[in-house]
Parts: sequence; structure tokens; C-alpha cells
Amino acid sequence: MRIKITKNCSCERDLHEITNYPREGLKVQSFAEGEELEVINEWNNFYGRYYRVKTEGPVGFADIKVQNAEVLSGNAS
Repeated sequence: MRIKITKNCSCERDLHEITNYPREGLKVQSFAEGEELEVINEWNNFYGRYYRVKTEGPVGFADIKVQNAEVLSGNAS
């Protein structure tokens, strides 16, 4: 499935890491409105629902809040 970012946002996992476990070299992945991404899966926890999406770079994925994206095609994994 593919999603389109509807609001400028950052990876929620990265924000959690930088807030709770700051360390040198940690960078927050950011996404611009209109950007299209491939979804690996959809998941949730106590704080909300997220799309795990494929990204470039060493980590290879990011977690985007469902509220910051719209589904373009396909079904949730």
C-alpha cells in the first residue's frame, strides 16, 4: 500500500528516541506534505496508530501517525 503525507511531520520513533535517549549523531527523519511512501505495515500502541514506511538511509523505515497521511492504494498489511 502507498500513502501520501498530508501534513509536514517527522518519524515518531525518532522523536521518541531524541526526547528520551538523546545521543550524538541521532537525526530525525522528516517528511514533507505531498511526499508518497510505501507502507510496510500498520500498527498501534497506547499512544496511537502508525504506518511503518520504507525509507532510505541506515534505519530503512520510519513511523508516521495515521492522521498525517492518506491511503493512495492497496490495503493495510
